[in-house]
Formats: sequence, structure tokens, C-alpha cells
Amino acid sequence: MSANSNTDQNQKVVHGDEPALHNTNVLMSISGQAKFLSWIMLLFSAVSLVLAVIYNYTMFQHGYSSGLGNSIYYLLSVMPLLIGLSLYLILRFIAESILFFLDMEIDIQDFGKKNG
Repeated sequence: MSANSNTDQNQKVVHGDEPALHNTNVLMSISGQAKFLSWIMLLFSAVSLVLAVIYNYTMFQHGYSSGLGNSIYYLLSVMPLLIGLSLYLILRFIAESILFFLDMEIDIQDFGKKNG
């Protein structure tokens, strides 16, 4: 099988003779991977928050909790959660946007078939 026939099989016709500019299977795979990575990021950030809370609690029990520097450290211990949460939201936005635009393309194709 030649390279041209392989690429011809991967392209889908959108309107008439115009080939699609994307491969739907690849976009669905990217969307699924983005969803999976978003949950991994959220899990790691939650684990890091739990570890920070345990560490801060043990430090408080040993009397290392006084002073402004420690208060700032307590606030900074929440940063991995905020970073993980923002990465989760960004990756979920990417995944859902891909699915939204694929669905919109299908709707446009159906509308074109009904009216044209």
C-alpha cells in the first residue's frame, strides 16, 4: 500500500470534494488523553495538599508554628493545589473544546445535507 492511498483513507470528505483538515480519530484520542491527564493532575495536587497539611500539622505539634515566615510557608503549601487545579481546568477545557467543535462540524454537515 502506498503512502498516498493511506492518507486518502484517513481523510474524510466534508462538503462535496473538499477533504477534511483533520483526522477525527486523532482528535478524539487527544481529547481522551487530555481528560486523563487532567484527572492525574488533580489527583497529584490533592495528594500534595494532603501531604502539606500533614506536614504542617506535625510542625504545629512540635511548636514550629510561630512567626510571619511560617504563615507565608503555610500559604505557599497550598500552591501545588492551585497549580494542579488550574492545569485540570485548562486540560478539561481543551478536551471539551475539541469535542464541541467536532460535534459542531457534524451538525453543520447534517444541516448542509438537509438544505443542500
